[in-house]
Amino acid sequence: MFYKNTLFVYPIFWYGILSYYSGTAIYDTYLYNCFNIFFTGLPIMYFALYDFQEEKHKFLENPKYYQIGFKSNHFFISLTLLDESFNKWIFWRWMFYATW
Repeated sequence: MFYKNTLFVYPIFWYGILSYYSGTAIYDTYLYNCFNIFFTGLPIMYFALYDFQEEKHKFLENPKYYQIGFKSNHFFISLTLLDESFNKWIFWRWMFYATW
Protein backbone atom coordinates (compact mmCIF):
# COMPACT_ATOMS: atom_id res chain seq x y z
CA MET A 1 0.00 0.00 0.00
CA PHE A 2 1.19 3.42 -0.88
CA TYR A 3 -0.23 5.03 2.22
CA LYS A 4 2.49 3.47 4.39
CA ASN A 5 5.21 5.04 2.29
CA THR A 6 3.35 8.33 2.31
CA LEU A 7 3.00 8.26 6.08
CA PHE A 8 6.70 7.52 6.33
CA VAL A 9 7.80 10.35 4.02
CA TYR A 10 5.47 13.20 5.10
CA PRO A 11 7.15 13.73 8.49
CA ILE A 12 10.57 13.71 6.82
CA PHE A 13 9.36 16.35 4.36
CA TRP A 14 7.96 18.65 7.05
CA TYR A 15 10.96 18.11 9.31
CA GLY A 16 13.20 19.13 6.43
CA ILE A 17 11.35 22.42 6.16
CA LEU A 18 11.52 23.03 9.91
CA SER A 19 15.23 22.17 10.10
CA TYR A 20 16.04 24.38 7.10
CA TYR A 21 17.12 21.31 5.10
CA SER A 22 20.14 20.73 7.30
CA GLY A 23 20.29 17.00 6.55
CA THR A 24 19.58 16.00 10.14
CA ALA A 25 17.90 12.60 10.34
CA ILE A 26 14.46 12.54 11.92
CA TYR A 27 14.39 8.76 12.40
CA ASP A 28 16.98 6.36 13.73
CA THR A 29 18.92 4.47 11.08
CA TYR A 30 17.51 1.14 12.26
CA LEU A 31 14.01 2.36 11.44
CA TYR A 32 15.10 3.19 7.91
CA ASN A 33 16.59 -0.26 7.50
CA CYS A 34 13.67 -2.19 9.00
CA PHE A 35 10.83 -0.25 7.38
CA ASN A 36 10.66 -2.33 4.21
CA ILE A 37 11.09 -5.58 6.09
CA PHE A 38 8.28 -5.03 8.55
CA PHE A 39 5.81 -2.99 6.52
CA THR A 40 6.23 -4.47 3.05
CA GLY A 41 8.04 -7.79 3.29
CA LEU A 42 6.40 -9.58 6.19
CA PRO A 43 2.75 -8.90 5.24
CA ILE A 44 3.34 -10.27 1.75
CA MET A 45 5.02 -13.38 3.13
CA TYR A 46 2.21 -13.89 5.64
CA PHE A 47 -0.54 -13.63 3.04
CA ALA A 48 1.38 -15.80 0.61
CA LEU A 49 1.71 -18.56 3.19
CA TYR A 50 -1.50 -18.43 5.24
CA ASP A 51 -4.21 -16.53 3.41
CA PHE A 52 -6.03 -18.66 0.88
CA GLN A 53 -9.76 -18.89 0.29
CA GLU A 54 -9.81 -22.08 -1.73
CA GLU A 55 -7.66 -25.15 -2.04
CA LYS A 56 -4.56 -24.67 -4.18
CA HIS A 57 -5.57 -27.19 -6.80
CA LYS A 58 -8.81 -25.26 -7.48
CA PHE A 59 -6.81 -22.21 -8.48
CA LEU A 60 -4.73 -24.27 -10.87
CA GLU A 61 -7.80 -25.88 -12.45
CA ASN A 62 -10.00 -22.77 -12.80
CA PRO A 63 -8.49 -19.71 -14.45
CA LYS A 64 -11.68 -17.73 -13.66
CA TYR A 65 -10.13 -16.79 -10.30
CA TYR A 66 -7.51 -14.76 -12.17
CA GLN A 67 -10.02 -12.70 -14.19
CA ILE A 68 -9.99 -9.74 -11.82
CA GLY A 69 -7.47 -7.14 -12.86
CA PHE A 70 -6.79 -5.90 -16.36
CA LYS A 71 -9.96 -6.02 -18.46
CA SER A 72 -8.92 -4.13 -21.58
CA ASN A 73 -7.30 -5.55 -24.70
CA HIS A 74 -5.13 -2.44 -24.93
CA PHE A 75 -2.33 -2.87 -22.43
CA PHE A 76 -1.48 0.79 -21.81
CA ILE A 77 -5.11 1.88 -21.49
CA SER A 78 -5.81 -0.84 -18.95
CA LEU A 79 -2.82 0.22 -16.85
CA THR A 80 -4.22 3.70 -16.38
CA LEU A 81 -7.99 3.49 -16.65
CA LEU A 82 -9.69 0.11 -16.60
CA ASP A 83 -8.07 -1.96 -13.85
CA GLU A 84 -10.53 -3.20 -11.23
CA SER A 85 -7.96 -3.81 -8.53
CA PHE A 86 -5.93 -0.63 -8.82
CA ASN A 87 -6.81 2.48 -10.74
CA LYS A 88 -6.43 6.22 -10.41
CA TRP A 89 -9.45 6.53 -8.12
CA ILE A 90 -8.14 3.92 -5.69
CA PHE A 91 -4.65 5.42 -5.76
CA TRP A 92 -5.83 8.95 -4.94
CA ARG A 93 -8.23 7.67 -2.30
CA TRP A 94 -5.35 5.98 -0.46
CA MET A 95 -3.25 9.13 -0.82
CA PHE A 96 -6.08 11.12 0.74
CA TYR A 97 -6.31 8.64 3.62
CA ALA A 98 -2.56 8.92 4.23
CA THR A 99 -2.66 12.70 4.18
CA TRP A 100 -5.70 12.84 6.41
